Amino acid sequence: MSFEAREAREEWVQLCRTWETDKENYHWFYPKILPPFRDKKLKILEIGVHYGSSLLLFDDYFHNAEIYGLDIDGTKWKAGKFKEDIEKRPNIKIIEGSQSDVEVLFNLCNNYGSFDIIIDDGSHLIEDIICSFEMLKNNFSGLYIIEDTALTLTGKYCEIINNKKLPFIKKLCKDNNSALFQDRNVYENYWSDKIRDLDKGQSKFSSITFLPNIMYIESQQNG
Repeated sequence: MSFEAREAREEWVQLCRTWETDKENYHWFYPKILPPFRDKKLKILEIGVHYGSSLLLFDDYFHNAEIYGLDIDGTKWKAGKFKEDIEKRPNIKIIEGSQSDVEVLFNLCNNYGSFDIIIDDGSHLIEDIICSFEMLKNNFSGLYIIEDTALTLTGKYCEIINNKKLPFIKKLCKDNNSALFQDRNVYENYWSDKIRDLDKGQSKFSSITFLPNIMYIESQQNG
């Protein structure tokens, strides 16, 4: 690892620890993919914000960004430990609503326009992931990131994967994430259609990349 890469990772980890966000788990991913966007004027949307700590992380990390959050449960950020920190940040706005409510998503795009980066860290249910992507796929110009794909195995909200399941999870990770959704057929049919469109040169997306526990789509507009 180069000095620059190590320094970028250390900065990311420190910011994650400052705001107590589990984005530290992706120290190998975000410090590599986000730097080209860091100095640009951006609009970023994160689906699933919990107490809002990751929004504070993004506001510190990016130099000129509007940060939007969408979460089904407003009680956490409205009364949580980071409430006052969020209120002091004019660049941060949180909208309450479900990621699978098409009216919420329509109004989100209608009110705030297109986003440069969208991060889905919401329910981790395949039907919600697909609904959000279908509604938002024409409203991002850079990256669309889907986190924690291993959690979709269970079909439940954020079930903790215990050590007894660890060998199975490692096996799935070696399969390059292609088996990490609740319904393998839905996964293959939905995402492979988009990959075939890439091969035909007809897709809105320039690439789809699957990594252990995370995937991301790049828009043709990126760059």
